[in-house]
Amino acid sequence: MRMKIVFYFFQSICILLIAFPLALLPSRFVMWTGQLLGKVGFLFWKSRRNIAIDAIKKTIDAECLSPTLSPYETAKQSFVHLGQSFLELIKVYFTGGKRIIESISIVGSEHLYEALDNKKGVIIITGHYGNWELLALAFSQKVSKAHAVARRQNNPFLNFFVDKIRRRFGNTIIYKDGALKKIMSVLRSNGIVGILYDQCVVKDEGVLVEFLCRKAWTMKIPVLLSQKTGAPLLPVFIRRSPAGGHMIMIDKPFYPANETGISENLRKMNGFIEKHIKGDPSQWLWIHRRWKRTDS
Repeated sequence: MRMKIVFYFFQSICILLIAFPLALLPSRFVMWTGQLLGKVGFLFWKSRRNIAIDAIKKTIDAECLSPTLSPYETAKQSFVHLGQSFLELIKVYFTGGKRIIESISIVGSEHLYEALDNKKGVIIITGHYGNWELLALAFSQKVSKAHAVARRQNNPFLNFFVDKIRRRFGNTIIYKDGALKKIMSVLRSNGIVGILYDQCVVKDEGVLVEFLCRKAWTMKIPVLLSQKTGAPLLPVFIRRSPAGGHMIMIDKPFYPANETGISENLRKMNGFIEKHIKGDPSQWLWIHRRWKRTDS
């Protein structure tokens, strides 16, 4: 245990020593450096590159993405997007990233206010699309304070650093261990809770429903929470714009119906992120093993 703490400490020092100089790069070089970082990652991180290419190919074969797409090039662009997102976050974490935050536009704010009028709280559902970490920071700065459900970092020093940054931007973190009681408390006070719902989950936590035309274990807690509390699900996503900057898109509130069954509600929930992935596949996290423990 003691050796692990020492390892985590020196790991944190190394990461910060690399990240700090990158944060000092002029803003005009951030995207270029992020592109380079993504291309290097694509070249050398072979295991995740293969996962991404295979997932994109199978999704095209299932006729859920355009057959004109190249799995190789789409995966490569996904890595480039991740590199750019990482550099943007480094810039925001260390320098405040004023220009990055200011470049973010908001569409659909009225849907949030409509959801809050229900006085039952709001459950934001989002996913690993666009720069999702930037979404959390910018939402609290430009739209409304929110509570984000997150997993603790294995490295306690990095966890402390990231947690401090998130709180500085107005986020309150609810860690997954023992999260249910805190989530219920926030919703009872008409607060906002954000959940990333597009991850593969274990059988006890999900239901096997279609995601991008293939069966995948889908997180059921957002729907169950909504049905129990009356809080609507509010789809919120962020997309990188080709001309630069980002757009936060807030969709209409979704109230999962009790009579339609959990599978149908989860299928509708998956549809919100599918719409964005089909719009620009390169901005989704294809390196995640989304179809793990299935025959898809």
